[in-house]
Amino acid sequence: MRDRFDDLSGDLFAQIPPEPVLDAVLEVREEEAGYVGELGEPPVYTVSEVNQFARNVLTRAMGTLLVRGEISNWKRYGSGHCYFSLRDDAAQIRCVMFRTDAARLPADPEDGMEVRALCEPTLYEARGEFQLVVRGMEAVGTDGLWRLAFDRLRG
Repeated sequence: MRDRFDDLSGDLFAQIPPEPVLDAVLEVREEEAGYVGELGEPPVYTVSEVNQFARNVLTRAMGTLLVRGEISNWKRYGSGHCYFSLRDDAAQIRCVMFRTDAARLPADPEDGMEVRALCEPTLYEARGEFQLVVRGMEAVGTDGLWRLAFDRLRG
């Protein structure tokens, strides 16, 4: 039996590739590979170039992930974008859910709620910070976000 999340998400979980594409880590432009400057030094990159390269490696090597964790510091801004963290007993990851994806949620999750999130790892280049871009989520072990939305409507 398919749950409501599958119906809403358009089978987002079916988009997870069977294994990450590890070859992406080895992809380096030919002209940069083995380049040595006049003084025998390696090429010099800007911070932006390093962050862009790291972002490309992360997104191509890791692919789409299904991450289970607890919501922390959920905040929906006027733009419709949501910022929060997913955490477990040992670590946390910053997350963003953009307006179009967040609009599909029946209700905003509460802090402490355990969820399963469909994510794409990335690097926010401007700050050089690792984060997950969340495309969809469902509550774990409860009646879920639909039940939460219904309970909130009842008062």
